[in-house]
Amino acid sequence: MRSIRLVLAGVPLSGAAFLLCALLAQPPHRVTGVVAAAIFCPLWFALCAANALGGIADGHRARLEAGLAGVIFTGPAAVSLLLWWASRTWWDGGPLITASRTVWVLTAGILLWAGTAQLTAVWRTPGSPVRAMSAAAAVFSPLWAAVMVVNLLLGLSVGYSLTEEIPVLLINLAVPVGIALIARILPEQDRT
Repeated sequence: MRSIRLVLAGVPLSGAAFLLCALLAQPPHRVTGVVAAAIFCPLWFALCAANALGGIADGHRARLEAGLAGVIFTGPAAVSLLLWWASRTWWDGGPLITASRTVWVLTAGILLWAGTAQLTAVWRTPGSPVRAMSAAAAVFSPLWAAVMVVNLLLGLSVGYSLTEEIPVLLINLAVPVGIALIARILPEQDRT
């Protein structure tokens, strides 16, 4: 069950990496898929290895944990590589997202939140969904804020003014971080 949940964490994280690379890419650089895969796959491998080492530390057999790590790594890495292939085949190395950017930014944020929440749910202290969602919100919120500041700086670099970018920044921050904070509160209400 834990392996399936980790794979289910990796798939949205892979999608978020691809979307963020597509959103933050600036012309003439159209290598979205390769950059997303180059960022995602090593990070995902490190998480899978850390999970396997944790299993070994808990007394599980090393061979079993290594096999599970391979299975857990393969699904999300395959999604990342498939997105690389699709971007190279269908979008000439892109896509560069220029229309409906806010919708795509929010989608990337929600995917990143879903992956983060699933990871913390898997690695949480047993019986503590409140701590898992609090940890997920604590990891996700500053990470998302940093990505959105980069997005703002890119907007400024292509000619938007700060007064145009600040409302976009606030919307892009408010929705995913709001979801993270609501998800943090919901387990507390279930306990009462």
